[in-house]
Order: sequence, then C-alpha cells, then structure tokens
Amino acid sequence: MSKINLTTVVWFQAGKDGRPIGPTVTLEGVESRFPSVQFPKNGITFLYGHRNPGEAYLLKKAGEEGFAACIVQIPVDIGLWLRDKVGFASDDPSKGIENTGFFALVRAKKEVMDAVMSVWTKNKLPRIENFPKGGTRYAYLFDQVMQMEKFKNLKVISYTVDTKEAGEFQVATVFDLSAIEGITPVHVLKDVKIVAKKNN
Repeated sequence: MSKINLTTVVWFQAGKDGRPIGPTVTLEGVESRFPSVQFPKNGITFLYGHRNPGEAYLLKKAGEEGFAACIVQIPVDIGLWLRDKVGFASDDPSKGIENTGFFALVRAKKEVMDAVMSVWTKNKLPRIENFPKGGTRYAYLFDQVMQMEKFKNLKVISYTVDTKEAGEFQVATVFDLSAIEGITPVHVLKDVKIVAKKNN
C-alpha cells in the first residue's frame, strides 16, 4: 500500500513563544482561503506538490490577518500506486484507474481525460478557462466525476486550480476521509490537539 503526503497551513493565535495559546488548533482544507474557486463539497482539499505557491500565500495571509501559521503534512493511504499514465483497464492492475485510490489529472490517458472533460462540457460554465492545460475555478465538478462508475473507487484526485488570490497551483481533494492518517506533527504544535474542521 502506498501513501501520499498532502499539506495545508494551519492558522492559530500564538503566545510570545510562537506556540498556540489554546489547547487545540483547527485542521482545515484550503476551501475557505481561496474564495475565487468553487471546491468539491464531498471531500476536503489540501495542497499537493513541492514548493507549492499556495503555501507561501497562506503563510503570508495568516500574518496579515494577525495569526501565526505553520505548514503541516497530511499522509493519505491511496492503496496501489500506478507509475505510468492512467487509463481505463480494470483487468490490468498496473494501468487501470479502477485499481488505484489516487488519480492525478496530469497523468491521465486521453480516454480518462475525455471522461473528466465531459463533465466540464455538459455544465454551462459562466467563464471560459484553459482547463485541463491550465487551472480551473470549477473544481466542484469533481463531485460529479466521482459519481461516474469508473471513478467511484478513487480516494484522492489531484488537479490544478486557478485562483485570483495566488495564481495557479496544485491541490488534491480527499473524497474518502478514512484514508487520512492524521497529520505529521511539527514542533510548534507539540502537545496541541488538532481538530479537523467538518465541511458543511
């Protein structure tokens, strides 16, 4: 079984030592921090990839709002990791999207990309965008992708968003919350309880 590490930036009120004042801090996805994007409602969205511009933006924004902040890693169990580009092949565990829990849009074969894009095409979107070559502001449509039979087994989908706040960067929405294995502790949050924020 394989894992991926996602990240987010937690905000908190800090004392003079830089540590949280209260006994808990809230772990939440990036949904509420980037209002220019409509995120999926059926999962929690975190940052994905190294040197993600979303991290720098959230750290800076926290300071502007009067909060301390730190980056935390969220390990997620994705089951089988597929090395190659992913297509539809339920009988081939090394290639079929039906056999994995993780799908990165940038690693999709044409038939998989066509299936995803059929959702974008059938929805009358108010703004033209260069998706999937560029980012999207209509990430909520991945909720509809997850309802398609070939995608129902997925736990996580990774894709690029196009935000007014920080430009384009990669995120990953976790649709199967049981796959989240807590967080990787950082020193500043030692002895502090991390409480997950539930989506409405």
